[in-house]
Amino acid sequence: MLKRDLAPFYYYDHYREMLLFIRQHYTHVLRQSDVDFIDRFMALPRDPAALFVRVCNRKGCHFRLSKLRYEELEDIESLLALLLSEGFVTKAGPHDLPRLLLTLTRDELVEFLDSVSTITSAPWKRSWPKQRLLTIALEQATADDEARIPALQSYSCKFIVQQFQETIAFILFLYFGRLEDNLGRFAMRDLGLLRTSSFEAGYTARFDTAADAWYSFELAQLAQQLKGLASMTPAESAATATWLIAQPQPLTELGTTLYDKCVFRLAARLEATDQLTLAAELYQSSEHATATEKAIRLWHRLDEQRARDLISRIFETPTSDDAYLFALDFQARKYGNELLPTDARYTADQLGLQSANGGKRTSILTDMLRAAGVSRLDEAFRHEPEAALARQWRKPGRLVVHTENRIWRSLFALTFWPQLYESEASRFSSDFQHQPAGLSDGSFYHAQRERIEAVLAFDREQLKTHVLKTLSRCYGRPNSFTGWTSTMAEQLCRFVELAPMAGLRTILRDMVRQYDGCKSGYPDLMIIDSDGLRFVEVKAEGDQLRRRQMMQLLKLREAGFQVSVQRVEWVVDPDQPYVVVDVETTGGNSEYGRLTEIGAVILQREEIIGRWQTLINPGRRIPANITALTGITNEMVASAPPFEAVADDLRGFLGDSIFVAHNVRFDYGFIQQSYRRMEQSIRMPQLCTCAMMKKLKPGLDSYSLKNLTAYFGITMTQHHRAMSDAEAAAGLLKLINRARLAGTNPFNSPQDSNNAFNDPA
Repeated sequence: MLKRDLAPFYYYDHYREMLLFIRQHYTHVLRQSDVDFIDRFMALPRDPAALFVRVCNRKGCHFRLSKLRYEELEDIESLLALLLSEGFVTKAGPHDLPRLLLTLTRDELVEFLDSVSTITSAPWKRSWPKQRLLTIALEQATADDEARIPALQSYSCKFIVQQFQETIAFILFLYFGRLEDNLGRFAMRDLGLLRTSSFEAGYTARFDTAADAWYSFELAQLAQQLKGLASMTPAESAATATWLIAQPQPLTELGTTLYDKCVFRLAARLEATDQLTLAAELYQSSEHATATEKAIRLWHRLDEQRARDLISRIFETPTSDDAYLFALDFQARKYGNELLPTDARYTADQLGLQSANGGKRTSILTDMLRAAGVSRLDEAFRHEPEAALARQWRKPGRLVVHTENRIWRSLFALTFWPQLYESEASRFSSDFQHQPAGLSDGSFYHAQRERIEAVLAFDREQLKTHVLKTLSRCYGRPNSFTGWTSTMAEQLCRFVELAPMAGLRTILRDMVRQYDGCKSGYPDLMIIDSDGLRFVEVKAEGDQLRRRQMMQLLKLREAGFQVSVQRVEWVVDPDQPYVVVDVETTGGNSEYGRLTEIGAVILQREEIIGRWQTLINPGRRIPANITALTGITNEMVASAPPFEAVADDLRGFLGDSIFVAHNVRFDYGFIQQSYRRMEQSIRMPQLCTCAMMKKLKPGLDSYSLKNLTAYFGITMTQHHRAMSDAEAAAGLLKLINRARLAGTNPFNSPQDSNNAFNDPA
């Protein structure tokens, strides 16, 4: 999206846009006082209304008059006078001071104490820390002494207080579906930083009744309050939990989400204060799968029969696949087989839960990991095992793509796009919403069941044609399901061509029935070759197979897909190619500086098998101090190519190697930023010779490239020239890999690695 400029009164226009929308769609949930506020605001002249919006968009509700200065607004005093007369703001009084003081900076607290110095009885010093000054200030503001009121009044009248706070907060909640304190998202939209859409189906209110709206608003406020749990006493936590348990379950999707958020935050507080029984009851009041799991675990500790009863209810009427799978696994491991169902979608036998002694010591997840295959990858790929394994497995005739959830979400969006975005049954509450309501609770599916089932009845060719037509028609439109890429058409076509159609329909139907429970957890890699289509979940050392992933693997297998788990072990691979890079620049900051030279060598099995070097025209003058350091002059780079001219050649040289440099963040950062300026990306695993040397050879006085090469007797022909420094860093990398291959792994015991460096040769 192109970045645009904002009009002078953009914020005023945003506010009117929101209020007109609320008046059109939400009158049925507004109180009369809310309607009156909207009408009164709309009747204000532009400038005073704009000043009020400025006040509303600032943090808090108390504002110093001297700080209300805006270029587009003239005669602020007259505008304030109108707002005061209309009741949109009021002057602060002594009773406002305690809250007002809490918002002041340290310097402002000193100013306050100066202004009331005639009534300050307690001694204080300007040098005191802010909290101590605040304590003194609060004592003066809250003292019960009528003689103080004139002095306090003279100070407080320097401030105004915004009115209609609850009404405005409620209106913002209705519009955005969450608590907001400003209209910043409108500005991001107008600047081109946030994409929005206008949907053909129009808009509907988030709530059908005022009771639903205000209950959800109350839950949102409670969820926000519960972020600061440290300020809530155990007794307050218990009282709030008791109230929440007694409340009816929300009728709306948004209300349910907010209720669950309150449950998790409050129950965590109860657990921390050993109120475990109440925490278990609170968890059980939610139908969220994770809350159900926590309730079962707590009841198992507190009251085993209640845990068994809850598990039995889940078997009878499972609220989600995740909760059902956990109940099966927990029942088998803790209580044996007597209550395990045999007629459910996933039985104990299918999941391997039975054991000789009637119980089970390990979980399903552990068993699946133990049965997985193992691949050994160079440890430099620790931060991207999926991409590394995909590179290792690629060969002619085999497509290996790191798809994870993306391929499924993309197919889901393109299959049901007309139902999601173009149907009258789709429910959108504003153009900031990119996902229709009802996907979590099943109401979306039931509202459009016939249309959805008609699409699911497509044969393979019909589905592929439908997906490609939708992709061509809707490419680039903002949505919450898929990002648009140039390769998605080919990948989706191959996927649909080879997937078992009955199984594909099953997975897509599950997604449209309960999207939140089915949108994630899919295997990492999609592989297509002569053996057909299969999926692989990648787990590196220390990674766990989460229950959601387990459930998706089971679903895919049941649907007829080939699915497996592959474990990754980290090693030092002697055949791994490394590209050792050094760059020279116009300065030390990659955002502002530019490249002047790049030198790179490819090292494999301690042999340099390739070299790449060029000067770069930075498009700006090289500072004299940089020339003195590197020897690279403006004349030398005048006829050199700009980075854009060599970017493709450099990318080809870098290939799939590990990017190595001395202080790798510097060199990699400049290369990465140079591609970003071309609106391209580059991502490579990285290794730093400086950091590795500090681990392998601790205790040296200096770890600069110059001093390390001198210490180890490595030749450096011309320091601060790219090729010379790259070759010197490659020499250090040889020693590093020699030590790592000898078993002196820097991630284990750096002290044991010293022997590998006794002989620099």
